[in-house]
Amino acid sequence: MNARARQTVRICRSARRGFTLLELMVVLLIIGLLMSVAAFNFIGQGDTARRKTTIQSMTIIDGAIKQYQLNTGAYPPTIAALIPKYLETEPKDAWKRPFVYFVSASAGTSGRPFTLMSTGKTGEQGGPDTIDFADKEKVLAE
Repeated sequence: MNARARQTVRICRSARRGFTLLELMVVLLIIGLLMSVAAFNFIGQGDTARRKTTIQSMTIIDGAIKQYQLNTGAYPPTIAALIPKYLETEPKDAWKRPFVYFVSASAGTSGRPFTLMSTGKTGEQGGPDTIDFADKEKVLAE
């Protein structure tokens, strides 16, 4: 290969060393779109995990309530009555709020003699985020 051909090859190689601004912008756009799709899929997973954790805590409390009822013949007046014998500490939901518990005079709307619920993310009883233990299957399906 003569000197002129080598110089032409060298010029062609140096001209193709980098990316154009347009190519970089397209790559950044694609990366941005992929990140937004991934972020969209992860948003809300924290609340779902908290709801499932709260349901698990309520299952433990339900077992303690039933054990108390078997031992004493009556349902506990408060969750605090379950501590130290049936529960180690006062249970809280995943949002660090105490559970709502009361004994029904009759077998309430759910057919259960007691009501156990969490006020959820908003902290308002009866609000849209309230988790009623009687509806746990519905909550877990969401």
